[in-house]
Amino acid sequence: MANSMDLVTEYNDQTSERIFAAKIPNHLLLFINKTEESQLQLLENFRGAAAEFKGKVLYVSIDSSGPHAGVLEYFGLQQSDIPTIRFINIDQVKKYAFKDKITTEAVREFCRGVLDGKIKQNLLSQELPEDWDKKPVKVLVGTNFEDVAYDETKNVFVEFYAPWCTHCKELEPIWEELGEKYKDHPDVIIAKMDGTANEIDGMRVRGYPNLRFFPAGPGRKMIEYTKNRTVELFSKFLDSGGVLPVDEEEQVSTSLLIGRDDLDNPGHCSCTSRTFSDKTKEGLMKHQRLG
Repeated sequence: MANSMDLVTEYNDQTSERIFAAKIPNHLLLFINKTEESQLQLLENFRGAAAEFKGKVLYVSIDSSGPHAGVLEYFGLQQSDIPTIRFINIDQVKKYAFKDKITTEAVREFCRGVLDGKIKQNLLSQELPEDWDKKPVKVLVGTNFEDVAYDETKNVFVEFYAPWCTHCKELEPIWEELGEKYKDHPDVIIAKMDGTANEIDGMRVRGYPNLRFFPAGPGRKMIEYTKNRTVELFSKFLDSGGVLPVDEEEQVSTSLLIGRDDLDNPGHCSCTSRTFSDKTKEGLMKHQRLG
């Protein structure tokens, strides 16, 4: 399948399945506005660099004026950023930003640099609010996440949420109550982070809300909370140092031999984290946000 691909494939409804069926995780994406005559030459510059990487990197063009302009949002791009290029490894969900003029040689050098590990990832982050730590529930973004979550003197409980997620909205007053309860505990931090607008190297969130506990101490440990979402159970979890609690409903369910999947997966929005491949396969490219 990979060898049958064109040097550059335009992303659309007809080609999307072929792109992901090619089994090549490295994609180089050229974003241009095809209504702008001056940007069409950039496509030829892009195409000129593709042959060297055939079978290693899929070269894909995306028309920012077309129906799939929603891909821009995933990469943190706006129309004012076009034309531009982004590299993504869809298996590891690693993204890299191209920052030079779009010439054939510059595109070649960029591809080589990413493949050789010489270029750092481009991770999304919101601006850090000035009052991020002034309320009971602290606000985390990409730039302050590691300093807070991996503070060896703190037990940090983080909600990764999506602004459009129904279950996240239902959890919000409960999470605020939990923050209020622990606001005077010097070694406990209750926090939240918009998982759609911030990215952490090596961490992938696949459903919202996603709750993760980062206990104090060395080793950068992490425990995912998968039980029912109540202040009482959250408190038991925190006070035990991260031991997942058993609630009464679960005890009854266990005695009735109800499957563990029902017990370990309380309500989540039925979408995954919005990786380029996930968005394609699940229709999220067309601005469908499942709640």
